[in-house]
Amino acid sequence: MFSFPDLQRRFEDALKKLTTDLEMKLSQRDELKEQQRLKKAGVVPGDDMNEEGDADADAGGGGVDLFGEEEEEESGMDVS
Repeated sequence: MFSFPDLQRRFEDALKKLTTDLEMKLSQRDELKEQQRLKKAGVVPGDDMNEEGDADADAGGGGVDLFGEEEEEESGMDVS
């Protein structure tokens, strides 16, 4: 059936996968604990960030708007 080296390799591979999974779960748990701590302290995590992680992306002007059209940057000066 299986020789000892084959069993050992399969066991080591499974152990490595389980260890990786455990480390990921522990880091997720730590992140959730931190978010709960911040929420309890009255700080909303990511309050000054939008979904893409850019702080106030609408402030700069220029770029592409929601409908894919280019926006012009407004300088606040009347050039007419």
